Parts: sequence; C-alpha cells; structure tokens
Amino acid sequence: THHCPIGSPPDINIADCPKVNTPCPDGKNDCVVIGEYGIGHIPPFVALAAVKNEYLDALANGEDICSKWFDYKSYRCDIKKNMLDELVYKYFGVDNTIQFEPPIVKEDGTPSSTYYKLEFAGESPACDDGNCYGPHYCSTEVTNDGSVWGDYCPYVHTGENAGKYRHPHIALAALQQLVANACMPSLCGKEWDEGPDGYPPKPTESTSITWCEMEDNEDPISQPKVPYSWPIMETDESILPGPFSYGAFKPAKGFYVNELVLQGDNKEKPCEDSGATAMNVANVMVASAAAVLFVL
Repeated sequence: THHCPIGSPPDINIADCPKVNTPCPDGKNDCVVIGEYGIGHIPPFVALAAVKNEYLDALANGEDICSKWFDYKSYRCDIKKNMLDELVYKYFGVDNTIQFEPPIVKEDGTPSSTYYKLEFAGESPACDDGNCYGPHYCSTEVTNDGSVWGDYCPYVHTGENAGKYRHPHIALAALQQLVANACMPSLCGKEWDEGPDGYPPKPTESTSITWCEMEDNEDPISQPKVPYSWPIMETDESILPGPFSYGAFKPAKGFYVNELVLQGDNKEKPCEDSGATAMNVANVMVASAAAVLFVL
C-alpha cells in the first residue's frame, strides 16, 4: 500500500513512501479523510470490524443482508464495494473522515473497537527494545539502520504468542467467504472461491513481492542484511523472491486509458485513412493499453 515515486533510489525505506489516502490534518493518527475518490487506504482490521458487527446484528435481528451485500454478476463472492464503504462509515465515520483504533487490548483491559484475538504485536521479550513493527520482529541492528522496511523482518517468534499472528485481511476474506456461502451456496463455496483469475494462483505465477538481501537467504526467519540492500540477488538456493522470479517484468492485467479521446457529433464518420470509427479507435487504444508492463 506504500507507493514510492518513479525513480526512487533502491535503498529508500518503503514505509517512508505515502499510502493512497488523505491523512487527517495535524498529523492525527488512525484517521483518513474521505476524498474525491473515496476513503482510500485503511487497515483491513477496520473493514473486518465493520463487517463482523453488521453481520452479527443481522443474525440477531433476522435481517436478510444477501441482496444488499452481494451482486454476483459484478462482484462474484465479494461484498459490493459501495456496501463495504457504507459499513465502514457506519461504524467509523466521523463527518468527512474515517477514525479508528488499533486492534489491541487497551490499558484499562478492554478491547478496542477493532480488536480481534488473533492479532499479536509487540510481544515481549522480542520487542522490549522498541524494535518491532506490528507483528514483525527486527533486530536492534536492523532498526538502528533506519532504512529497512519492517515487513521484511520475520514475524515475532518468541514469547507465549509466538506464531499466532494472523493477517487481518485474511480474516476479512474468510468472514466474507462465510457470508457469501450462506447467501449463495450454489455459487460460493465454503472455502476460498475461484475468482476470475483462479485461486489459488497457478504455480507458475508469483504473487510475492521482490525481497531485500537477508543475512541468510535460505533461512525463513533471517534478519535483513545491514547495510540495507535491495533487490535480493536471487540464486537457485534462495527461498525468497527476487526480480528474476518475474522475468524482470510483472504484467498488470486490466484495461488502462493513457490518452484522452474526445468524441464529437460525427461519431460514425470514418477516419480518412483506415475507415475505422472514432469509437473503434478508442476501443483499440484501450485494449492495447492493457498490455502495459511495469518494471519492478
């Protein structure tokens, strides 16, 4: 969700790059402004809490949510985008902002409004030096380097809750699948549904991100190498993905318009050279743009 500008140096700390949202004024944490294009990026535990709360209320009140939440023709087994936005605003909207709490147990012992019991972060003793980023445990050496993205560090693997962390977006997807199956059992299975591109992904298609150099590229709980070096120099023994996993390029499927095409009154008037209509030209241009490849 971090988007670094084109031409950024390879040693940039990814966490320093902005997310696709509008932060609230005065540096207010856990808050985003609802802008011209909608809410923008919010943590998945926010949507998870909204969907969970509304689903439990619907069950308690005998409310039918299926027709409101789903449109299989357009969204398959996913909750409709506008409906998800409405739920998030219902539970976390404040005027023109979305304001939320982190998924933690508060100091008074009560759970926050987004808490769920599989979220473990900042566990002791691994994080006693303030060297953890969410559930990711970085060594003090990596933390002091200041340029390593915390997500490259392994998950916390000490303390009583070692290994119990679960990604909130997976929890959200699992809850969504449960509701979709209850609403449309003949279309949406109890397990992960096969989306338009197929799930799980084909073995030949990588869904990972390009990694950085680690102290040991064959060790799954190794720390990032200091000084920071990105991308990883991938070898046959590496267990982490580098640019060669993608053939140096990664296709981004979809339709993209990279030029503005204006259509006048004479929309069926043939172009002088090719005989194609203005609309045909626009269609060809849009289809061609779908083949754009982005260099990692």
